[in-house]
Parts: sequence; C-alpha cells; structure tokens
Amino acid sequence: NRLLQVAIVPSFGLGNAAGTLVGQNLGARKAERAERSAWWTSAYAAAYMAIVATFLFAFARPLIGLFDPTPQVVAIGAECLRVVTPALIPAIVGVVLAGGFEGAGDTVPAMVINLLTLWGIEVAFAYGLAQRLGLGVTGIWWSRASANVANGVLFTFWFRLGRWKRREV
Repeated sequence: NRLLQVAIVPSFGLGNAAGTLVGQNLGARKAERAERSAWWTSAYAAAYMAIVATFLFAFARPLIGLFDPTPQVVAIGAECLRVVTPALIPAIVGVVLAGGFEGAGDTVPAMVINLLTLWGIEVAFAYGLAQRLGLGVTGIWWSRASANVANGVLFTFWFRLGRWKRREV
C-alpha cells in the first residue's frame, strides 16, 4: 500500500495542474485549448505511471521485502503489486481528468464516477471474487484493478462528451 501511495501522489499534482489549465482556458473562452491541456496532462501522467508501474511490477518481490522480508508477506505483497500496478495507468488518467472537471466547475461527474467505481465495482467485486468465487485476497486485488480500469474508462468517456466545456468559469 505504501508503494502504491508513493507511485500515485505525483499524479494528484498533475490533476491539480489539469484543473488550473482547464479553468484558465475556459475563463479565456478557449474550450478547445482547455480540452487539449487536459488530454496532454493525462498523457504525461499515463507515461509517468507506465514507467513506475513497470518498475513496481518488475521488482515487486524485493520492494515488498524492504518492508517485511517474511516469505508469505513478500508473496502476497508481490501478487498485489503485479495485479494492481498495470491498472494504475487508466486510474491516473481518471485522476487527471477529474482535475479537469473540477477546473471547469463540473464536479458532479467526478462524484458519480468515483462512487460508482468504488461502491458499484470495487466493493461488489471484492465480495464476489473473494467470497463467492473463493479467490480470497487475490479477488480483492482484482476488484481494485477492475475498479481502477473502470474509473479511467468512465472518466475518459465522460470527459470526451464535452459537456464540461459549456460551464461558466
């Protein structure tokens, strides 16, 4: 969890940057530039996360071992990293586009998407995969990854609709 937090934190800064760029450009009546700014910021975040996710995936066992060298902890932690890290790429796109919505003053999409992916996907899948399908803790990792992917896809879809461009800033 600590490794994932360290990986994700810089992307929140990019989300804030996207919000600022979108807000400034919408205020200047440059909606297309606002959109391009958000997409470019998302691309930078995705590239950053692809590099970090590759590193975490490749070195999962030794990185977990830094926190606790117990073989069982290393095995479970490495499995978590290998399941969850690839899904961080679309999740980070979602974080950045959420910043874009906030910069436009359109905060409802972020609330709806985050509630849907957290409660509708992550919690439901965690229960279903871990308990109903008997995957245990592995099912929880897959529910997290599924929610991350869905979050990124939904934010991308909703942002692409462009309704946020009509907001008064």
